[in-house]
Amino acid sequence: MTKVETNAEGGRSVFGSAWSFAKAAVSPQMTPILYFLDFIVHPPIILACIAWGLYINQSHSLWFALLMVPMGLLTWTLAEYIAHRFVFHKVPGIKGMHQAHHDETLELIGTPTPISLPILLISVLWPMTYLLGTSLALLWFAGFLFGFLAYTFVHYAVHHFSSGGWRWMKRLKWQHNIHHHGTSDLNFGVSTSLWDHVFGTYSNTMRGAEH
Repeated sequence: MTKVETNAEGGRSVFGSAWSFAKAAVSPQMTPILYFLDFIVHPPIILACIAWGLYINQSHSLWFALLMVPMGLLTWTLAEYIAHRFVFHKVPGIKGMHQAHHDETLELIGTPTPISLPILLISVLWPMTYLLGTSLALLWFAGFLFGFLAYTFVHYAVHHFSSGGWRWMKRLKWQHNIHHHGTSDLNFGVSTSLWDHVFGTYSNTMRGAEH
């Protein structure tokens, strides 16, 4: 093989690898590396948002600034509920991908970090900097992103882990099982049932039997 042919083969190999990664990134069914990438990428971002938000804070007390973190977490729980109820179960295309998860609950189906993170940064953090100012927005986003990460973990756990004797995990697994195997019109919250209680979509009953 000539040098030119070798270079051509190398170019095709690199292009093929990049193309394979790109296809995996947009596929609803992911590799374990892509699926768990959130747990590698997001924690340092959360810590950086808290550190930088506190460092540049000049207009608010420390306690008020830190209050933005749990406020961001609370906002995430509402966003989780809204997205699950009105996007995952209503919007064409996304609905189909989510249905694939309902059909194959153990498959690694979702939106990988290379797509989800830019969406969160552009559609969530950026607007919040105008609403709250940069320092408070960073602290708020740290809580929001922590909520997103907690949701990712809980959603994986309720499908792949036993409750381990933990009452809260047993409750979350049961509530999510009702959503999957009872009726998909109830129990849209995954990490918490708070908003299901608020909006009247909570159920603790499957197929007429009380749990």
